[in-house]
Amino acid sequence: MADWKDITEEQLLAQLANGYHYISVACSLLPLPITLPSIEDGIALSDLVDSVAHTAQISDELPMIPERVVASLFTSCTQWLAGTHMFATFMADPKEYKLDCFAMCIVSSRESLTEAIDWLADNQE
Repeated sequence: MADWKDITEEQLLAQLANGYHYISVACSLLPLPITLPSIEDGIALSDLVDSVAHTAQISDELPMIPERVVASLFTSCTQWLAGTHMFATFMADPKEYKLDCFAMCIVSSRESLTEAIDWLADNQE
């Protein structure tokens, strides 16, 4: 693997985009779908953050899904949001531990949704 000092902003943004995609897919599969802004529209990262933060905020109000799915969506959103903060922190002052924290947040965000996305996909009407 490349040295952590060789990681580019574009690589980190791609990882954030991938995590955002997972959240967007889960939201689109909800019984009452939530449509998050598309990254392809060239939307600012701050607007994506606002969308994910709003999703986390309303997640406990989502009807017709088990609590474990709600918890997974909330966890994924908050981990992704933490990842955006670690991204900004790393870009401002690159340190290996900050990159490790960023990676853990993004991996955690994706992993927490795996089972939820499966349940939501299996329970589409």
